[in-house]
Amino acid sequence: MPEPISKIVLGSRSPRRRDLLRLIVPEERIVVLPPRDSDEPGFEDVPTWRALEDRLMEIAEGKSRDVLEQVRQGRGVGVQRTQAVVTADTVIAAGTLDERPVVLGQPETQDHRSWQAVVRRWFEEYYAGHTHVALTAFCVTTLSGRSVRGVARSEVTFRSDVGRWLDWYLRTGEPLGKAGGYGIQGAADVFIARVDGSISNVVGLPLRELLDAFEELGLDLDPPSLV
Repeated sequence: MPEPISKIVLGSRSPRRRDLLRLIVPEERIVVLPPRDSDEPGFEDVPTWRALEDRLMEIAEGKSRDVLEQVRQGRGVGVQRTQAVVTADTVIAAGTLDERPVVLGQPETQDHRSWQAVVRRWFEEYYAGHTHVALTAFCVTTLSGRSVRGVARSEVTFRSDVGRWLDWYLRTGEPLGKAGGYGIQGAADVFIARVDGSISNVVGLPLRELLDAFEELGLDLDPPSLV
């Protein structure tokens, strides 16, 4: 009988994070086990960029503790052979380094016209012709308690003429459920002038930093077959 395959547990409800993790971890080794507690501290009181990174890390670490507890309790299918738990939290933030960061979260969905108005304002005020920042705090933690964590940063510059395609983009509905109200891996590509840093980080999971963390923790991961 073949030896059971060890697992990487992804503590996230995001299908985009799962798709990204599948690029570096074979799918049969991935178990999705979201945190039970969906309450997270907000960003309204964050005065500086450093404080923003600290708050992000606080959220990612909280998710990690939640999911690790579930794994140790045997919750979830396939967690018995867990090697490590991966958690992350991503925000889009505008403003310069000497200004208070403006965190742009996921658009509220209660009213169709209201979320469109919010995203339109973000595009016109913060994105068009400007550079904003995507930050992802991540934790990779083994069951023995060893952990590698960090915050990845990418800078995204939009074209100045966003108005040309903005009405069309809002009608796609793509902004819903996405930090900052756009999907860089999707139709929002029409607005992008430049990305400095990891694109996967903007989507929600920085792959290079994860591979570095896996290596540092000595995780025995074979690459997935992508053909």
